[in-house]
Amino acid sequence: MYVMQIDTHSPESCPAFNKENKKTTVYLMQQMDSLLAKHGVKTAGMWTDHGAHTTYTVYDTPSMDAFVACMMEPNMEKWLAFSTVETRMVMGAEEVTAMLLAD
Repeated sequence: MYVMQIDTHSPESCPAFNKENKKTTVYLMQQMDSLLAKHGVKTAGMWTDHGAHTTYTVYDTPSMDAFVACMMEPNMEKWLAFSTVETRMVMGAEEVTAMLLAD
């Protein structure tokens, strides 16, 4: 299952300019793979629109329970705390095609 998370922060809380948020972000990025692996979650892709202060992350997760547990890790919560977060379950093109072809 794929989950897309859209995180938007204010210019004032931007890690490029806010020292505390920069420290939090750098630490989390260095620990991200092991933190996700703990819950069986993987990053399918992560993109940042720097000018819009928005990050788009697609996670490949075995279940919504695993995803929620991962997002509740203290370092993840600290990173997401300075953002507005939108979370959506999404499907890949293959899944959509299979769904449309199913009778």
